[in-house]
Amino acid sequence: MAKGDEGKKSKNSRIGDAKANICRECGKPSKPVLMLDGGKKRLVLTCHEKV
Repeated sequence: MAKGDEGKKSKNSRIGDAKANICRECGKPSKPVLMLDGGKKRLVLTCHEKV
């Protein structure tokens, strides 16, 4: 392992999860959708409308 890769790897895994945007239901890449859920904003990482 090259010097400085350890910190990078853990950071990238966290960022990767957020950036990947894979739909939990069908596994296709999807855009994060900001849904208004009872006045609360929350990000839904699915390509389907149902929450």
